[in-house]
Amino acid sequence: MSPPRRSNARPCPFFLATPEILWDAESLTLSVSFAGLGAAPPWTPPLVSQIGSAVGIADPAHRLALGDLVLTGESNRLLCAFDIRRAPEAWLRHALDPIGVSTKGAVRLEAAFDDNGLASIDVDIDMVMDEARGLLSIRRRPVIAVATWVEVATAVWVGLGDTGGIVEIRMRINRGPA
Repeated sequence: MSPPRRSNARPCPFFLATPEILWDAESLTLSVSFAGLGAAPPWTPPLVSQIGSAVGIADPAHRLALGDLVLTGESNRLLCAFDIRRAPEAWLRHALDPIGVSTKGAVRLEAAFDDNGLASIDVDIDMVMDEARGLLSIRRRPVIAVATWVEVATAVWVGLGDTGGIVEIRMRINRGPA
């Protein structure tokens, strides 16, 4: 029997938000944002955050840089946006494996954030366009197998590895099966 997997996915009984997708051709930046879930997973903030909330000091958003990819989490660290800067000419073009089964939910960013809510992990990122399926994949290199897919917004999936870490993000950019 294999050991249980740790996952930072949180089930979501609510409807998913529609993502806002922006492409800035001048800066070659793809930005995707979506509303956070109304029902955040139970999480007790540290005493400093509780005191800050009581006196009206907002917790910072959390930003996790994974190479060229920047993930943004709300104050509760639930993923709510990501940005990547890469020219479309540098995107790889080939078929992606189907997603198969996914769970609707939220993904909490897990990293050693500093006092300003920033963390960085040095990884290489590839962008892969599957034109036949209308999917764009942003994934770590070397490729790590996805153990669990979580749909965090309509047609935006986060792939988690065996340890629960984010290894891939996929999004539908035009009609087609996932």
